[in-house]
Amino acid sequence: MKSSKLLPSILGMALLGSLFISPVYAGSTSDGDKDKRSRTVGTATATYINDTVYTASKCGMSAKAVYSAYANKTMDGIGISYEVYSLFDEEDAFDSDSASDSNTSRVSMVSKETHGYYKSEADFDFARSGSTWSPFSRVYNCAENPSSRAYRYDSLKQDSVDYLIQKIDQYELNQESITRYNQRSVSDKKEDILLEIAELLFKDQETKLKKYGVDLSDLKIVETPYELKNVDKFVDEFTGIEIENNEESELIKVVHFKPILTKEGNQSYVVLPYAFVDQTNKRVDTGIIAEELETSKQVKAASSDLNLSKIPSKMRNGEYIRFDMFEDSPKNGKYYYSKNNDWWYERDYGGHGGTYWKLKHRGSNEYWSLTSAGKIIRYKKP
Repeated sequence: MKSSKLLPSILGMALLGSLFISPVYAGSTSDGDKDKRSRTVGTATATYINDTVYTASKCGMSAKAVYSAYANKTMDGIGISYEVYSLFDEEDAFDSDSASDSNTSRVSMVSKETHGYYKSEADFDFARSGSTWSPFSRVYNCAENPSSRAYRYDSLKQDSVDYLIQKIDQYELNQESITRYNQRSVSDKKEDILLEIAELLFKDQETKLKKYGVDLSDLKIVETPYELKNVDKFVDEFTGIEIENNEESELIKVVHFKPILTKEGNQSYVVLPYAFVDQTNKRVDTGIIAEELETSKQVKAASSDLNLSKIPSKMRNGEYIRFDMFEDSPKNGKYYYSKNNDWWYERDYGGHGGTYWKLKHRGSNEYWSLTSAGKIIRYKKP
């Protein structure tokens, strides 16, 4: 989407309320592209659906986009903003609208126009108890043949999943070269590729990132992007997002970014961008997860149990580890504290109680269990 039309502040505040009645649309559900995703937002399960219905023949030109955003508990705010594009003009949306509501559990919308439906793009926003989720979704009319899409330079950078996967593969290759040879020239090339990947993925959500004080250049891929093959449903452990496709995908590239600790006004946040690149369905799902950091009083109450005072103060912000203080590339699976090699975090494949990482240091068998976003949740004595 060229610009976000959502009502502005989701930084720990409820979205502005509006009298909004969910529309009812009588059409036949497609067997084509449908995007459905769910995750926990402030102890509630939030779900969005970007789907297509047809008033006449399946995959015909009389298609409308249908958007639903809902949760199993009342949310502080839910918002939807959409744009629909025509086969006859792929650059400028011929239909767009937005809606939001506060203290609600559901917001729904249906596109107004039907002629020449080509693709729909939607921004969703969920906010509850200091936790926000802002996913972006793009789906196509199932009559659209992905192989016939225009491959002009602009369209290539905006819509081509194959081009994006090519860049991710290049990043992986350079990451392996850095690990093996530690070459500065390779590292510089990797940074250029990383910035291009960030621009390709989050061009449509750059404004939202900036609301948290995050630039595209701040995005760093954590671990190596991995592949999922022959799947239609799965749960991404890093983000907690449940993925559901209409059809099985032969290849999905999963890209995780390092959590970013940032401050906006008087409130501090941990921001977690992510992306799923689906080669089979020619779809790219991106999103921004943000959590408010606890107040100093809350952190102080938990400090005794977590032994936070034993961790160097420059390495953390309250109960969160500062990932930007560690090396970008792992050595033997360990991400070392850049000031010295005495501290590091590594993957915890046990995954007990929400643990994704372990924080360790030399000379002791003690460790701290961390979530994927870097929150310290447990301390293990030696």
